[in-house]
Amino acid sequence: MPSVPRSLLSLAFIATILATASGRIEIRAGCNKNYKKCTPKGATSANPPALGTDLSPLYTDLVNSVQGVKKSKRDQVAALLQPRADSSNLCCADGTQCLLLQGLNLPFCYDNYTTNYFLPGGTTGQIVSGDYTSTEGTANLINGDFTKSDGTKGNVYGAEDSPSKPNTAALPIPTQYTASGSGSAIPATALGQVATITTTIPGTTVAPSTVAAQTLAPSVVDGTSTVGSSTVKAASTIPGTTVAAKTSVYTTTLANPSPTGKKGAGAANTPNMSGAA
Repeated sequence: MPSVPRSLLSLAFIATILATASGRIEIRAGCNKNYKKCTPKGATSANPPALGTDLSPLYTDLVNSVQGVKKSKRDQVAALLQPRADSSNLCCADGTQCLLLQGLNLPFCYDNYTTNYFLPGGTTGQIVSGDYTSTEGTANLINGDFTKSDGTKGNVYGAEDSPSKPNTAALPIPTQYTASGSGSAIPATALGQVATITTTIPGTTVAPSTVAAQTLAPSVVDGTSTVGSSTVKAASTIPGTTVAAKTSVYTTTLANPSPTGKKGAGAANTPNMSGAA
């Protein structure tokens, strides 16, 4: 029997450990206290398009998405859309609305008292003023002017007099709520958060295994002499081992693919993770 390279034995041993543990790896996405997961039906895990002309339909989409949202005392507000899927990693603050953004199919958090909103990736804005802030820079979605972090300026609609510019006179723009009892305004940056991802790999024990002795059978040389059998490698035992359980918690703002049917993705940010083993 030909000898088995030690490297192959090591690979087989490692593969056994991974195969045993991989079927039970647990990955959960959760929200911090006073926040709830926002996963409306049909939502994707993408980020908004890059700051530029790809944002041209966003303002109209936002206005249409919040149309019909009823105002009530903040402590009585509940999400209009119940969680149906787990494709989103967005969490919304208690007392805000979890809605689906038309056109881009993104989940977003909305405060109908201020008309502030929070989009995946940490982008924030306000419908009434048109203000829009992302990791790339700032913009006004009503007049279209934007300024990137590097100082580059432009217009979301190509030009201020572009026909793609939203006609605010014809859109059902919401009004800010000022009735008593609504409580203090929630800052736009506090409306939402990125969900915390918890990954747990359970402990695994691999039992010892034995590699049988390798023996050469008798053979005849030149038809006259016979070489008897011999053992070229004694039996050996690979000791068992235990891999301890490990839990890691991460909060990430990884850039996601561009929404389906839309050009341009959010800026490819470097992963921002804080982990605890």
